[in-house]
Amino acid sequence: VRPESPASRALWLHVEALDLPAGQDAGRLIRLRDVTAQMTLQRDSWSFQVMVGHKLRTPLTNMIGSLELMARHATQLSRDEMAEFSTITLRNVRRLHGDIEDVLQYLDVSGELESGGECSLSELESFVTRVGVELGLERITVTHEAEPGQGGVSLSPRSIEMILWEVLENARKFHPQRSPTVDVRISRKRDPSGLPGREISLQIRDDGITLSPALLARVWAPYYQGEKWFTGEVAGMGLGLPLVATIVWGAGGSCRIQNRADGPGVVVTLDLPCASDHQPV
Repeated sequence: VRPESPASRALWLHVEALDLPAGQDAGRLIRLRDVTAQMTLQRDSWSFQVMVGHKLRTPLTNMIGSLELMARHATQLSRDEMAEFSTITLRNVRRLHGDIEDVLQYLDVSGELESGGECSLSELESFVTRVGVELGLERITVTHEAEPGQGGVSLSPRSIEMILWEVLENARKFHPQRSPTVDVRISRKRDPSGLPGREISLQIRDDGITLSPALLARVWAPYYQGEKWFTGEVAGMGLGLPLVATIVWGAGGSCRIQNRADGPGVVVTLDLPCASDHQPV
């Protein structure tokens, strides 16, 4: 009910509606609860402890094992063996560094929201192209349906870049051949009367995998990854889409994900508040 701003944190209300029994005046009983503290606490929930055990222990164990072998048997190991153990250690150090950076970026996202800023639609389109190139996506198209002069979105360019990076990286990471076809559509939503609405819709469609209903319901939850037998081997910390949701929700927008109806893959739809007429509540 109140987006994140430089002066205040986001305000969250949980709404429960109960239809009144027949025989009484028509209407509903509405209950509102302030759940701001619970939403904030979600970032530090117990699930992080579970993730630490799976995600951080594996590279640490591999690093320690390789280093111990080199320390104890350095004089007996050949150059090729030393090179092999060094490569294993470096690979796991990089993996550990990447996981820790994911966590720190997620925890620091509030600072990014508080910095404010705006991003024009032309910048938004160029960001899609640039991030696609950096991720090595060879088949990515951008359709810009918003009319010229319709302003931009009330998110900083840095926030937009973070959002695009996470969504497009997921499209690549979960594609069977790591080479998805991605279609991005930028448009301005319209109200019921047909007039331009107050949100810019960013729709990202890929041709990767189809997700189960259970996974679709939990993709926005921090530290959650779709893995039947949780081994911790799926890349990342399960913070990509939660990071996207934190940024979008904090700015007063909304986000949805659904399976494609015409084939494998998912569609991520982000409704971002327009910079020209976004008014915090």
